[in-house]
Amino acid sequence: MSSRAVLVSMAAVLMVALAGCGGDGDAGDESDSDSDSDSTTPAGTSACPLFDGTACEGFLDGCYAPDLMGECADGGLELTWTDGHKIQRTGANAGFYGPSDAIPCITLDFDMATFTSTMTNVATGETLLNQDLGDGTILITCNDGSELTFSVAELEEDNVCKGVSCG
Repeated sequence: MSSRAVLVSMAAVLMVALAGCGGDGDAGDESDSDSDSDSTTPAGTSACPLFDGTACEGFLDGCYAPDLMGECADGGLELTWTDGHKIQRTGANAGFYGPSDAIPCITLDFDMATFTSTMTNVATGETLLNQDLGDGTILITCNDGSELTFSVAELEEDNVCKGVSCG
């Protein structure tokens, strides 16, 4: 059970990291605003830049974009935001949910033998593979086959920034 918990945690870390910060691309999203006078983020970049410019950028767009000013609760098996966004980490319906979704808009499947998770965006059909390499790094294979490697610490920081973790 502990290795499954590690893989579930890593998948959650990876999922957040794959989202564009704010996720939905709304023009009114402060993270995308070039006119935010008190922002320390340069114009044209996101506040959560880990995946900027990669083939994995924006994987969660249109699906998971919680209001980070709201309340977040992490019950272990499920993370929820007051605006209705949630991540269900286990079970037949594991995945990311928008506020009114009855089924996940991005599904999660885990392979404990290879410490790999597969995420599928239901709307676009794009699939991402995430593998814990066992050395403190995660290998992410984007839908186009390109590969990215990040430390667990980098992905954990990005998760908090994007609302995949409560922080």
